[in-house]
Amino acid sequence: MLGLIPFGGELTGHAKDILMLEKQQQQQQQQQQALGHVERDMAGATVGSYIISRALKYNMAKRLVLLLLLPLLLLLLLLQVTWRGPL
Repeated sequence: MLGLIPFGGELTGHAKDILMLEKQQQQQQQQQQALGHVERDMAGATVGSYIISRALKYNMAKRLVLLLLLPLLLLLLLLQVTWRGPL
């Protein structure tokens, strides 16, 4: 990189192009990382909505209640264990 900057301190056209490419690559990496987080969040939401839609489609009220209550009960148990300590 230092070899690209002439003694006067001004960037040559080639050095400017390289800097622009590096900045674009960094921006693309940041965008891909952000999209990765969104895709993981969307995947979780999609699975949940898929399960609920299947339960509603086949009129499985008992399973729907279990699918909704079981995670809630597990979450409450987890919160109780973390608040009080291990059983």
